Amino acid sequence: FSEFLHNFCFMQELAERNEISALPDLDLVKQLNNAKSNISKGKNDLEKSDNEEKKAKAQAKIEKWTNKKDILEKEIEARKKN
Repeated sequence: FSEFLHNFCFMQELAERNEISALPDLDLVKQLNNAKSNISKGKNDLEKSDNEEKKAKAQAKIEKWTNKKDILEKEIEARKKN
C-alpha cells in the first residue's frame, strides 16, 4: 500500500509540475505569492491550534504549500535561465 501511495504522490506532483510549467509568467508569480501567504496562514493556525487534529491539519497545509512554493520557485529559476 505504501508503494501505491508513494506512486500516487509522485504522479500528483508530476501533474502539478506540468500544470505549473504551462502557466504564464504573471500567473506563476501570483501562485508563488499565494503559496507564501498560505504557508504563513498555516503557521499561524499551527500556533493557535489547541488540539492534535487542528495541528495535523495545519502541518499538512504548511507541507502542501511549501511543496508548491518549491515547485514554483524552480520553474521561475528555470525560466530565468532561458
